[in-house]
Amino acid sequence: MLATCAETDLRRIIEGIGTPTFVIDARKDRSFRQIGGNQRSTAFFAALSADFSDHCLACLDTGEAVEFDRDFLDDGRARSARITLVPLFDETGGVARLLGTATDVSARRAAEREAQRTRALYQGVLDEQQDLISRFLPDTTLTYVNDAYARLLGVPPEAILGQRFADALTPSDRARVTALFDHLGEKVEGEPIELVNENAVVTPSGEQRWIRWRNVALTDEGGRIVGYQSVGTDITDRKLAEEGMRTAQRSLREVIDSISEGFALYDADDRLVLYNENFAANTPHLDAFDTPTGATFEDILRAGLDSRRLLDGRAIANREAWIAERVAAHRFPPDTPAEQRLADGRHFRVSERRTRDGGVVCIQTDITRLREQEAKIRESERRLKVILDTAADAIITIDGRGTVRDFNKAAEAIFGYLADEVIGRSIEMLMSVDMAAAHQGFIDAHVATGVNRIVGVGREVQGRRSDGKLVDLDLAISAVAGGDSLFTGILRDITDRKRTQAALVESEQRMRLLADSATDIISLHAPDTTMIYVSPSCQAQLGIEPNDMIGRRLEEFVHPDDLPVAELTRSGERVGPAGSAVFRLRHRDGRWLWFESVSGRLEGTRDHGAGILTSMREVTERIRYEQELREASDRLAAQAVELRKLAVDLDVARRIAEQASDAKSQFLAMMSHELRTPMTGVMGMVDLLNGTPLSDEQRGYVRTLGASAGILLTILNDVLDFSKIEAGHLLIEEIDFDLRRIVDDVLHLFSGRAVEKGVTLTADVPADAPGVVRGDPTRLRQVLFNLVGNALKFTETGGIQVRLAGHRTDDADDGVSLRFEVSDSGMGLTEEQRSRLFEAFVQADTTTTRRFGGTGLGLAICKRLVEAMGGEIGVESAPGAGSTFHFTVRLTRGHAEPPPAKPVMTFPAAAKRGVRILLAEDNEVNRLLVVKMLERLGHTATAVEDGQAAVEAARHGGYDMILMDMQMPVLDGASATREIRRLPGAAGRVPIVALTADVASGNRQRHLEAGLDGYFTKPIDWTALASAIDALAGDGDLDGGAGRAEDGGARSPVSAIPVMACADAAPGTDLLVRLPLVDIGRLEELRASIGDSYDLMIQMFPESVREELDTLRAGLLAGDAVTSRRAAHTLKGVAASFGATRIQAIAHMLEDTSHSPEYSAQLLNSLEAALAATLDALNPVA
Repeated sequence: MLATCAETDLRRIIEGIGTPTFVIDARKDRSFRQIGGNQRSTAFFAALSADFSDHCLACLDTGEAVEFDRDFLDDGRARSARITLVPLFDETGGVARLLGTATDVSARRAAEREAQRTRALYQGVLDEQQDLISRFLPDTTLTYVNDAYARLLGVPPEAILGQRFADALTPSDRARVTALFDHLGEKVEGEPIELVNENAVVTPSGEQRWIRWRNVALTDEGGRIVGYQSVGTDITDRKLAEEGMRTAQRSLREVIDSISEGFALYDADDRLVLYNENFAANTPHLDAFDTPTGATFEDILRAGLDSRRLLDGRAIANREAWIAERVAAHRFPPDTPAEQRLADGRHFRVSERRTRDGGVVCIQTDITRLREQEAKIRESERRLKVILDTAADAIITIDGRGTVRDFNKAAEAIFGYLADEVIGRSIEMLMSVDMAAAHQGFIDAHVATGVNRIVGVGREVQGRRSDGKLVDLDLAISAVAGGDSLFTGILRDITDRKRTQAALVESEQRMRLLADSATDIISLHAPDTTMIYVSPSCQAQLGIEPNDMIGRRLEEFVHPDDLPVAELTRSGERVGPAGSAVFRLRHRDGRWLWFESVSGRLEGTRDHGAGILTSMREVTERIRYEQELREASDRLAAQAVELRKLAVDLDVARRIAEQASDAKSQFLAMMSHELRTPMTGVMGMVDLLNGTPLSDEQRGYVRTLGASAGILLTILNDVLDFSKIEAGHLLIEEIDFDLRRIVDDVLHLFSGRAVEKGVTLTADVPADAPGVVRGDPTRLRQVLFNLVGNALKFTETGGIQVRLAGHRTDDADDGVSLRFEVSDSGMGLTEEQRSRLFEAFVQADTTTTRRFGGTGLGLAICKRLVEAMGGEIGVESAPGAGSTFHFTVRLTRGHAEPPPAKPVMTFPAAAKRGVRILLAEDNEVNRLLVVKMLERLGHTATAVEDGQAAVEAARHGGYDMILMDMQMPVLDGASATREIRRLPGAAGRVPIVALTADVASGNRQRHLEAGLDGYFTKPIDWTALASAIDALAGDGDLDGGAGRAEDGGARSPVSAIPVMACADAAPGTDLLVRLPLVDIGRLEELRASIGDSYDLMIQMFPESVREELDTLRAGLLAGDAVTSRRAAHTLKGVAASFGATRIQAIAHMLEDTSHSPEYSAQLLNSLEAALAATLDALNPVA
């Protein structure tokens, strides 16, 4: 509309516009005129310059708006305006007019000018900066660099602007820079991050400079990254300093590592900061740490103790106290260094010092060699003192005043004074008067001038003894450096030597006379080997006059081939088997004769020089005989080779025979053991049958069966013992025993059989015979049992005597030799029978075997046992005149008092009123033993095998007393007692007494607290138990105490009978063998107590013990403490009942399950050995 409206309308419209506006008419001739404008446009329009038309033409030609700025004055003020020309089109589309508007931009232009000035100022500042500043686009195109940046690269800024610096990077550096700029786009808490990197730049001059860049991303108003800015700081000096520091640190490390001592540095917190290789080598327990640095001093100490590489006796005694003491000394090091010892034997001196910053420097010095040298010095001093005290020569040391400081044993012997009587006094007391007068002068001259005319010079002097007599001495003096001692004199008593020298002159005269008359050639050679004397016999032997040989060397007469041997003779060496040499000498007539020469070196004296004395004897015939002998010897050597081959073949055959013998012995031992077990049952049943009602015919059968079983068991015992001996398993004990008691045991055992046969059995032991001896009582008893048993077997009338026929004591080694004789009035033996009587499986004749039975092993075993005890056995006999068997044994004198004789056990009388007793005992042998004993006491006994069964039996009632073992399967004695005490009525109040092998006082109290009325330990004192039964369940009263009241009132418990002292002890396994195997007294008491059941008990003992031993072994292997403890307890009780002392003691030790597995295994092995030995002792050869 503005393009076509009238000018008047146009002006009116323009006047209504608020901004400066004007309209220009575009003429056809491309000229322009203003056709309207408001007042606001007047000042702007007037300011248009001549180039205004150019802007109008541009708008006309392009048909697009045109903008440009113009400065003008408005009322004298400088103003700026932005002119905008917009084309106005007519109906034809042509530009008819131009609409111009003016915008006042004075303020903006002023701001832009200020900004330009500021930029120039900023640019100047940047150009003066030492830091490198650059800006670049995301593709690394540089858009700005300051002068410092350009100077570093040696080019003007414009030469690098617009270039992409990434193009000049290597692929790896380019990838690194790209990754860096990728991270720059990240933000932390809404703010862009700054990344720092360092790299080396090579300047055009070839110099390498290190730059540290701080990089940030540049973003637009929308947060989009439009470029990056990097500010670089030259850190070359710092890098060089760091490199210098690293070099210095490497040098310091090399210096520290080169230190021969161990070096370590701890910080103020006692943490290891730095150490060298020697410290690591001296502290091997550092390998406990992956990274030793950072470990504290205490950590390192503990690692050393844990690894057992660091040794210190105080640490073993009290580890924590030692660690605390050592840490305190480390933190506050003392002035004196500590010492450290490693398990590998090395010693270190540890010196520690505090640093200014509170750390600790540690220096380890290896003093192992020093300690070894000190030990050697101490040993050397000890040896020196021993040498001085044992030296044959007198050694005396004096100081500068002539005072004696040292005086050895030899000096005491020479002078007759003790060292204490001489040391500290003047040496002149030991000198003759003349020598004492001159002595002080020598001392004074030496002290004044240092010149000594006597040191190193030997001379003869006279000394004065304590009795005033003078003695001739050979004196050698040496000066002693250091200390206040001045001289050491070595003196030798030469009184005898001087006397000998006088005799020597006389002897030489006699020897010359002998040499002159000797048939051998005697020659004396000077040190230069020339002969200075030749005896006259050389003329007879060699046809040469002695004077023709004197002054010449012996080698001139020796065969050339024998010169080496002759030279040895000349040198005084001895080369032959008898210290002689053999060589040939030439006779005057040219023959070569063999001579044997013996030479000896003569020591020189003051009057005679050293030399060699030679004696030569002509042995030509002997040499010929020796040659013949060597030829014969060669022939014999060839024969010897054949004999050695034959000996090897014989040895192979011998080994094969020995292996067969071993196999036989092992088989016999196995079969004997396997057969013994069922035989035990057979004999036990025989004893039980004898205790039942039998007809006379049945009793005869049983008697025959028992006798046959006894004979068979004797045969088995003989075979077993012989197989053990043959296999080399015979052991001889060394314990003290009463000799007379052994003889009494033998007589006691066979007295019943002697009475039955009507023969006398006596013993004769002289009053002066030794009482207590040391040896193997079991084996000695076994030999006597066998000999007396045989005598009783073969003697029908008359008598048998056991006699100690002789004894001898050797005070030198406490040895005791004994000779025993067993004489009988039996049938006697022929010479042929005696010759083979001690062979295995041999009897006097076949009729003996048929009549008396047996294996023929008894005497063979006796022979082996006697020989093992250092003696021998024999027999003197004649047919019809009886026999006397004699043997000797070698024992030693005993060191203990003879054990007091045990009183004969009086079994308690039967109770006035029998009571009903319930017995709870898991071991079959103990059950049978106790039941039999209770029946003999007049009581009725019922036995059960465990605590649970005891509770059930007590629940049904009917018992006056319960005897309770404490360790049983299913339910133990203490638990069973508690259960019974909970039963209602009288069943819960029945008296309960413990029968146990547990002697520990703590366990006794614990068991009593379960509700027991009494406590007895095994072996049981039957008299005390009988009294306890009467007191608790019968009509009697124990110790005056009241019985258990109906209201449940407590009764004082019965006192325990302690087990043997040897079982209480806990000796080491090496001491267990010193305990006796069997308490014979206990066995005799048991025999007296249970009568006919004794043999059955003994027969059941091995099987019962082996069963408990198997249970114990299984428990130990499985780690089952309960099972092993219960088995050991039961085994201890069975052993105590039968007097098996050693088994009882070992079982007692095995009850303690706190032992290590290794120690328990040792005890188990000892237990098995003790069982084998005990079974042998309980089954002697009959």
